[in-house]
Order: sequence, then C-alpha cells, then structure tokens
Amino acid sequence: MTELEQYKQRNAELDMELAEARRDLAQAQGTILKNRVWLEQAKRDAGYPDNISFDVVWHDALRALKASKETTGKGGQRIVPFELADEGSKEATVSGKVELSSYGVSLSFTGYSDCASIDDEGVPVFVEYYDGKLRALIYADINSEEPTQVIDLAGARNDKRILEKNEA
Repeated sequence: MTELEQYKQRNAELDMELAEARRDLAQAQGTILKNRVWLEQAKRDAGYPDNISFDVVWHDALRALKASKETTGKGGQRIVPFELADEGSKEATVSGKVELSSYGVSLSFTGYSDCASIDDEGVPVFVEYYDGKLRALIYADINSEEPTQVIDLAGARNDKRILEKNEA
C-alpha cells in the first residue's frame, strides 16, 4: 500500500470517527436540552422562578425531606413539635410534641414524663377512643403507673349542647 493509499484510508477512518463523535454530541445536546426543559418545569411546578439555581431548590427539598422524617415516628405515627408560650410571664416557654397514631393522641413536654418512660419521653396526657368513649388520660404523678385522672368527654359531644328556647 502506497503512502497516499495509507493516508486516504486513515482519512476515511478519521471521517467515520468524526461522524460518530458528531452523533454522540448531538445525542448529548438533546439529552441536555430535555433535562433543562424538565428542570425548568419542575422548578415552576414547585413555585420557583426559572432564574433560581437548582442548588437552592435541591437544598430546600432536602430540608423538607429531613423535616418530614423528623415528623414521622418508627410506627408511622405523625409527630408535630410545638412550643407553648407562658401567657403569664410572656417570656418562658415549654416545648413538646404531639404524636398522632391510630391508637390515640399523645402529648409530651420537655421536662415532664410518666412513670414508665425515660425523662422527656413520657406521655403525661393521652387522648384515646376506648370502648366507644372518647377520653383523656392524665398522668400527673410521675411516680404512679396509673393515670391520676381519666376524663370521659361524652359531655362535650355536640348533641349534648343545651339550646335556649329561642335558638331551637
């Protein structure tokens, strides 16, 4: 094979490689365009303007995910943290959480607990629907396993309201 033939063969090989590279580039550009369109739509759907960096959206999404994990307990119950302000002093607060499950509603407070739980993890107030009755169980004595009060809420039912004669 002459030098010219070798050159032509090499040139043909390079032309094929160039054509393949151009196809790969076109495919990559198409993928980039699809991703950009999807990303812009996802930002709009989430309420972000197009000019916001995806890093901001991602940061917010991860923070929301972390918060959702913090508000879901091991058994799937919903946990809602809260803070109560002292209406008397207007300065002090107590923090706590509400746990919602199919068994009832638990109220826990920092600095408070019940007899069978570790500090700050107990449930001094529990609301349940038991034996056809809605009731609140209050564990006001940390040294007693039994509730100090069991309050039947039957008297708070809407159908128990006494209406004035002119309201009926």
